[in-house]
Amino acid sequence: MELLILTLPLKNIMNRIPLIFIIILILSGCKTQTEQERLYVFVGEKISVDEVDPTTVDKSWETAFENIFRPNKKRIYRDEAFKCKYRVVQNVFNRLTTDTVEFLAFDHHGIPAFSDYQHALLYISKDGSDYYHQKYQYNAVYLTDDNRWASPGDPYLWELNTSKSVTAVPVKFKQPVTFYIRKYPLEVRAKWYAKPYYTVKGDTAIALMGNYVEELFIVKKEGVLKARGIF
Repeated sequence: MELLILTLPLKNIMNRIPLIFIIILILSGCKTQTEQERLYVFVGEKISVDEVDPTTVDKSWETAFENIFRPNKKRIYRDEAFKCKYRVVQNVFNRLTTDTVEFLAFDHHGIPAFSDYQHALLYISKDGSDYYHQKYQYNAVYLTDDNRWASPGDPYLWELNTSKSVTAVPVKFKQPVTFYIRKYPLEVRAKWYAKPYYTVKGDTAIALMGNYVEELFIVKKEGVLKARGIF
């Protein structure tokens, strides 16, 4: 076989090179599409978030790192693991066909921050028959007067996007979205609860502007989800 390949005319070899690149591009495109198809973005209502033993859900990248570089040593788990159950309120990207969804979340800091809120825009990916939370990715959301879901404040406050295509808009929430800010230093208040996104009355910041879930997804899509190779 090797002899046959070596004796092929140079013209035939050159004719095959573009085909090879086309095949590589197609396969790369399929991978990207598959990663996008595995991603689900939805507004979820918290049912339960329970800590589980990470050794029973051995999926975190930290564990994979330890398996490669410390194969003969005791495994170290840097993340805590949580089994989460949420009601699917609204699909935003791809469609979950069940009323509820269970997924695993790994968090280096303890209980996932999204569990502090009754409703959140969540980002999960499917692996086989299981779902896993896209680490640290969520937006706390609240119902608006026109029965949509939105998050208050600057949409890029916690993001590292190099470009910003989304602009905050005035949002009227069904119930006032307020935050007690006295516990924060003045410089933190000025950054987290800045005008024109909030108005501050005494020790309370009241949300005035924000973004609906469709725009929040765009921010993540163009930022962290792109950096992770999903888009």
